[in-house]
Amino acid sequence: MSKKRLGEFLISKKLITRFQLESALQEQHNFGRKLGDILLDHGFVSEGHLIEAISEFKNIKFVDLATVTPSKTALAILPAKFCKENMVYPLRLREENSRKVLYVVLTDSFNLDLLDQIKFRTNVSKVEPVIGSERAIESAIQRDYFKIEMMVPKLDYITRKTTDLDDIDSFEDAEIIEDDNSLIKTSSNKNSTSKKTSENDENIIVLEAEIAVLKELVKDLEEDLKGLDKRNKGILKLLINKGFITREEYFQELKR
Repeated sequence: MSKKRLGEFLISKKLITRFQLESALQEQHNFGRKLGDILLDHGFVSEGHLIEAISEFKNIKFVDLATVTPSKTALAILPAKFCKENMVYPLRLREENSRKVLYVVLTDSFNLDLLDQIKFRTNVSKVEPVIGSERAIESAIQRDYFKIEMMVPKLDYITRKTTDLDDIDSFEDAEIIEDDNSLIKTSSNKNSTSKKTSENDENIIVLEAEIAVLKELVKDLEEDLKGLDKRNKGILKLLINKGFITREEYFQELKR
């Protein structure tokens, strides 16, 4: 579906005017930005109204991440770095008709290749996309993966259609059990014993996920330090070549 058709859809919903669309399309032609971003930047439409319209236009559910509680089980099966790089947020892992279904929140610009990557990484039967605000997805990733205290921005929408995505209690996460042959497998919680086992397994997986996040943070820090060291060496070499300082003066300063 083209951006032009999306623009016409927004006009039909009386969210923007013809003049605003033409203005945004001209800017898109000149600078190559997404139509939605241009409309938002100029204040032609609110983020919530735009997300809701895109959801209806593409016939895909959308979710307000400010109103839901994150699923530790879903968060544990996608690494933080992948989510951050691809702007994707795992929302829920469910067992539907004996199939593992992972619901993920994406921006309106998601692609089939990304869904295939997620399916391959998680070994689920199906990846179900849900549209969300890019700002909300980014904030949720920072909050839930990197433990950075921040508020997820709430959407303002027109006639919000209630779905089971809003009711967090209706989402009963599939039980996750690790084995040697697959990343995850699911089974139903049929009694209190199996439920307790599931909770213990989930806690272990969540801890492992948090350890993985810390390792990624350490790795990023090491890369930053390497880059800083390289830049410092470059500056030092330039100062020496320009005759501002000598190597002896530099090493004498380090000894102080």
